[in-house]
Amino acid sequence: MEDFLEADVWVMGSPTHIGGPTSPAKKILKVGINAGCTGKKGTAFDTRLANIQKGAADKIGEKIAEAGIQVVLDPQCFVVTGMKGP
Repeated sequence: MEDFLEADVWVMGSPTHIGGPTSPAKKILKVGINAGCTGKKGTAFDTRLANIQKGAADKIGEKIAEAGIQVVLDPQCFVVTGMKGP
């Protein structure tokens, strides 16, 4: 929790899974918000397939804004071209 408290800017991201962030990303976001976010700035990002219009970044961006974090950059997405890794 100290990392959340000490950071002035939060950059939170997740792969898009069923239209939103993964379960671990949701848990980390909840821990961060519960730790305290007064005066913090932040943004969100995700990875997604090209045909997905809204993803994890949109939902994370909404959550951090609702928590009072000043969103300094619109949520960003990064398109992946395949699902197999190394």
